[in-house]
Amino acid sequence: MRYLGNKGDTIVEVLIALVVVSTVMAGAFVSSNRSLINSRQAQERGEALKYVEGQLEQLKNNANQALMQTTPFCFASDRSLTTDLTRCKPGSIPGGYKLSISHDNTNNVFTVQAVWDNAAGTGTDQLKILYRINP
Repeated sequence: MRYLGNKGDTIVEVLIALVVVSTVMAGAFVSSNRSLINSRQAQERGEALKYVEGQLEQLKNNANQALMQTTPFCFASDRSLTTDLTRCKPGSIPGGYKLSISHDNTNNVFTVQAVWDNAAGTGTDQLKILYRINP
C-alpha cells in the first residue's frame, strides 16, 4: 500500500523481482549446462569415430590375417592384431574408449565398435561401423 509522497518499493515488489531474476538465472544455467554436455558428447563421438576409422584402415591393410579371426580382436598401437582387447584403449577421457572388431564368417562382415563412458555420466555410448571384405 502506497501513500502519497512514499517513494520506496514494498517488500512484496522486491520479492517478486527476486523471483523473476532467479527464474531467469536458473533457466540460463540449465541451458548452458545442457549445451556443455551436448558439446562434450559430440566431441567424444568424433574422437571415437577417429579411432574406429583407424581400426578400419588397419583392417583393410591386414584383411587376410583378419579373415582368419573367430574371436573379437583389435589392432594395438603398434599395429599388431591382438585378441587382448585391453591393449586397445586409446583416448584421453577417464575410462577411455574400448575398441573391438568382431567377424561374421558367413558373409565376411566386420563390426568395428567403440564403447566409452558418456559425458553425462549416465552410462555408456557406443559407435559401430559395419565393413564387408570380399575375399
